[in-house]
Amino acid sequence: MAFAFLATWASVWQVAYLPFYYRSVFNTSVAQSALTAAAVLVAGMVGKAVFGRLSDKVRRDRLLIFLCIVVVGLYGIFFATPDLGLAVLSAIAAGFFSSAIFPVMQALASDSSRGRTGTVLGLTTTFQSVAAVIGVLLPGALLSFGVRSAFAFGAIVPALAMTLAALFLSEPRVTKILN
Repeated sequence: MAFAFLATWASVWQVAYLPFYYRSVFNTSVAQSALTAAAVLVAGMVGKAVFGRLSDKVRRDRLLIFLCIVVVGLYGIFFATPDLGLAVLSAIAAGFFSSAIFPVMQALASDSSRGRTGTVLGLTTTFQSVAAVIGVLLPGALLSFGVRSAFAFGAIVPALAMTLAALFLSEPRVTKILN
């Protein structure tokens, strides 16, 4: 459940603050900010489909670690670059990879519950809702440190914690051995 919380919290900035970040840090127009944020959301939809299908074929715990590490790296690039083009590309890539973290984690939790998906889905959805609220409040509270610092903290710290949590998850699926 802690992982569900972290997985959602790390990606909330894409929905809640990305247009504001582009406008404040890169001085883009409102239309440019909205279009670039929309591209991130579209990339996220594609990422969910691609990695959702892949998670049925490979070990979910390893896929989760891969996704987490890639997202942390992309967040680092996004928040460190002064170049708008690189920031947009890294945000789109982060949207592609980070959107798949929660569904892969949810499938892994469902596998762990031996088929009792109702409880797992209910708890992870509840934690997702709580994380959405806190994910908006934390960077908002830190804006006195500057826009770039507040949003970097609000995205990278949970992503790092999520990566550490993913390292301790194990794959519960049992492979059937054919005679």
